Amino acid sequence: QTTEVIQLKKAVKNKKEFKMIKYGILLVIGTYVCVASALPSPCTCTRNYLPVCGSDGKTYSNECMLNCARLDNRDLTGVPGKCQEPCVCTFIYKPVCGSDGETYSNECVLRCKVAEKPNLTVKHDGECKRSKRSCICPAIYKPVTGPDDKVYSNECHMNCALDSKKPTDTVPVSAGCACTFNYSPVCGTDGKTYPNECALNCETANNPSLAVASQGECKKEEVKVATPSCICTDDYTPVCGTDGKTYPNECSLNCETANNPSLAVASQGGCKKEEVKVATPSCICTEDYAPVCGTDGNTYSNECRLNCATVNDPTLAVDRQGKCEDTDCICTTDYSPVCGTDGNTYSNECRLNCASTNDPTLAVDRQGRCEDSDCICTTDYSPVCGTDGNTYSNECRLNCASANDPTLAVDRQGRCEDSDCICTAIYAPVCGTDGKTYSNECQLNCASAKDPSLAVKHQGQCKSAAPV
Repeated sequence: QTTEVIQLKKAVKNKKEFKMIKYGILLVIGTYVCVASALPSPCTCTRNYLPVCGSDGKTYSNECMLNCARLDNRDLTGVPGKCQEPCVCTFIYKPVCGSDGETYSNECVLRCKVAEKPNLTVKHDGECKRSKRSCICPAIYKPVTGPDDKVYSNECHMNCALDSKKPTDTVPVSAGCACTFNYSPVCGTDGKTYPNECALNCETANNPSLAVASQGECKKEEVKVATPSCICTDDYTPVCGTDGKTYPNECSLNCETANNPSLAVASQGGCKKEEVKVATPSCICTEDYAPVCGTDGNTYSNECRLNCATVNDPTLAVDRQGKCEDTDCICTTDYSPVCGTDGNTYSNECRLNCASTNDPTLAVDRQGRCEDSDCICTTDYSPVCGTDGNTYSNECRLNCASANDPTLAVDRQGRCEDSDCICTAIYAPVCGTDGKTYSNECQLNCASAKDPSLAVKHQGQCKSAAPV
């Protein structure tokens, strides 16, 4: 290090005789001459201006000056050129939208970015409007639970949802508190990450107890895999599973693997529907074409054909009258039956809504099957025979059935079979001259005992009539 010695000289009579003293500077103060004389030192530099930026953030006029400073700081290094002055802005949130489509917390922050993006300008005041489809994620199903305790189909969807809720990219601090944008994160005792310690100190104006908990970002909570509930999107990209079932998308199939670990994708697209086969030789149906749509999405030529198919699929039921139309109205196979105002049972409310495209007046009449009406009976077995030739477990059950057939009444106590008129259970329907369908000709002949004028009108079911 060098030491300076200030020498006071007597006034010089002739001021033109001033001269420079080696290593010193001659100054005139009043009638006296002050000479600042430095002791000889090994650190002597020229005044050439070739700036160097030191690792301490200071700009030195040349490399020699930096080397001199290194005598006090041996770790000091430098690079050619002036040190860039830090871009200091307040944390006042007055957003502007940049020409790059990004939102900046205020105009000062945008101006600081111009160093990196020379063509950047202010597009308009306020935040940039985000497109709803700007956040694009893959359809991969890897459910995660976010910090908001909501389950997202994958981490990308979670990040998109959380980003959309962020009011700004910076931690809000008191107005007028200016910090640099150097990113040296610290974790506050409030569990929040601040870009640097200055930003945290600014926030203490609102939270005096706030302090630095640790250097670096606050550790994020471990992302939990969602197991209880399987969440999928409504995208319809059908796949066929190895179980022969069609799933609306691969995610839905993956959910089902919880119940069937061996399940996998057999092919893209829906499973090819096989022709509905009669379950057993004993299941005999007519060739009458009165199509019904089953809950499995298949069209059956008549309800008898569907009933035969239930041997292989006990859950199968009539979804609606008519053919299953290939429509854009896609529903799950969940069975939560509802009764429509048209008197038909639909496997779930979605199926009913699809049917309403053809009947705008159609709505949900009640939850459950249409048969599960308000007509409630006990399980007591006191059989009665109805005038339709059917046996009912008790008179209450017969009265409930009369809601669909006002002419129905009790014919006699006891089972209908307990009579001289014995018929097989073979279903070979015939239509009677009374407009009723009988399960076979024998049943019609039995009924003719009460109505001698009754005869077979034609083979097959009567149009829109329930079989007897």
